[in-house]
Order: sequence, then C-alpha cells, then structure tokens
Amino acid sequence: PSPPKPTLLYLPGFDGTLLSPFLQLPSLSQTYDVIGITAPPSDRTPYKTYTSLVASYVSSLDSDVYVVGESFGCLLACGACRDVEVKGLALVNPATSYPGSKLKVALDGLCEGPGWRHAGGMAAMLPLFGDGYQLDSLVSMIKSEALPEVIDDRTKESYMGRVAFGLGGKLPYLDRGCVRWRKERWLEEGCRA
Repeated sequence: PSPPKPTLLYLPGFDGTLLSPFLQLPSLSQTYDVIGITAPPSDRTPYKTYTSLVASYVSSLDSDVYVVGESFGCLLACGACRDVEVKGLALVNPATSYPGSKLKVALDGLCEGPGWRHAGGMAAMLPLFGDGYQLDSLVSMIKSEALPEVIDDRTKESYMGRVAFGLGGKLPYLDRGCVRWRKERWLEEGCRA
C-alpha cells in the first residue's frame, strides 16, 4: 500500500466558491487529498469564528496539512494557522492590502450606493480580479483556439467541460446584504486581525 497523501486545504476568496482553483484540482489531487471549503451567500460566520473553525478542522486531520488561501482565504489562513501546525502555507493574491485597494473603494460604493445598481456594480468590479492576459486567454478558449495550460490530456479536458457546463447553476449571486457582511465582517475584520 502507498503512503497516505498529505492534505491540501483550499480556503476560498470573497465569493466563497472553488471556481478559482477548479482547473488545478485534478493535477493537485494526484499528490494531495484536496479539500476545499466553500461558503454559500447565506453564510454569516464572523471572521474570528471562521478562523477558529478552520484551525480546529486542521488540528483534527491525521496527515500533513498544506493550506492554500486565495484573497480573503489568505486572511483566513493566516488567522487559522497561527496556533496550529501545518506543513506549508501558500497565500495566493492575498487580501492583506484590502484597506488601501481599489476593491475597497468599489465595495464601499457598492454597499452605500442605490440598491438598483448592485448587479451592474458587481459586474463592473470584474476587471479588478484579472490581468491583461486572462481576457485574451478566455477568448481563445471560447473560440476553441486554445485550452488552458493545465488541461494537457483528455481526462482533464473532460473534467473541465463537465465542471464548466455546470457552473451557471452553481455560481452564487452575492446580494447586497452578503456583500456588505463579507466586506465588513470578513475583509475588514480579517485585515484588522
């Protein structure tokens, strides 16, 4: 029998989904037992409680644990891993600079502005989460001119197709109350901690 795989715990960003790492999950699962935590829009767990829950979960695992946090997940990872032993910690696009960011300005306007512009305001923030290469890559994929680099065999291509076609029903709509909660109780509290 082969030795048990180490655990890779993925902590999501502000959206609370596994959308960002979904293309990497098949490759990562060859080396790690990948576990991803998600948070539906109705989740109102305060930052400190969330960090305690994650720390308790990490402590309960009977394997080496690597923690990957993305954006808000980085704040959560830093808070949760202060008092527990992990084998590794990776921070991807950390929200540690949130107080001085364009995202803070956008979220403040979104939460304080009229409710009717919420959906358009959410869409207008999308450029804050990408870089100059992502749009070109997405257009190439849509035109069937290229696949992402991590999709290098038929199994991974099939996985991407199954997941991508099911995303429409799985992506949460973050209503104004959810956005305000996550802004104040996750991002702002997490940065203060």
